[in-house]
Amino acid sequence: NPTTAQPTTAEPTPAPTSFPTNRPTPDPTTLNPTPAPTPGTTTPNPIPSPTPAPSSPPVPTGSTLPVANVIDANALSYYVGSINSEITPVDAFKSAAYDQNTNKFTIKHDGISHPGFVATPSWPSSIVKGVRIYTSNNYKSRDPLSYILYGRSGPYDDWNFIAQEAFSITRSRNQLGIPIVSTFESGDTTRNMREMHFENDVAYSEYKIVFPTNKGDSSRTSMAEVELPGILV
Repeated sequence: NPTTAQPTTAEPTPAPTSFPTNRPTPDPTTLNPTPAPTPGTTTPNPIPSPTPAPSSPPVPTGSTLPVANVIDANALSYYVGSINSEITPVDAFKSAAYDQNTNKFTIKHDGISHPGFVATPSWPSSIVKGVRIYTSNNYKSRDPLSYILYGRSGPYDDWNFIAQEAFSITRSRNQLGIPIVSTFESGDTTRNMREMHFENDVAYSEYKIVFPTNKGDSSRTSMAEVELPGILV
């Protein structure tokens, strides 16, 4: 009789190893990793904004620059109606008439035309709004009592009338060599002077001011300072 083979019993498949149901908490530093820079580029470090430098005061333009005297200390001038060393336009000089202190300015009359002077300010053009006369240190009889002011735009142009006035002026004197501190709005009220204003809107580059009359001296006219308050344009 043949022998009947016994069926082979398969080994049971082991059950898979179970995983813990509580997953470990991931490291927070790996949740949002910083992306690596793209090759060929660099990630710049943040640079703090610089503290802005304080702004400089705006440079005033000519149309907005009022001054105590359009005839500045660097202006050039020459006498008219005078025998003061026979100075002519070729011999223009800087005068005590506008040196911003009470040094005396004297004009010796030539007896032909009104004594005065012509001045060319260093600023190319200005509009004059008034005249101020400061008394000298002595000789009250040489104080001017009237003025006539002219302007022109170039040395070969005709003179144009701006203003004229007869006026009175204090008998009080200014000591020699005292600084004059004035503004467009006002002359130096600590000094002895006379201030006059007029309407004018025409700009000029040269001025002539003459003094037809004084307090009685027929040979000389003296003053400490002449100011033409105005606007540089």
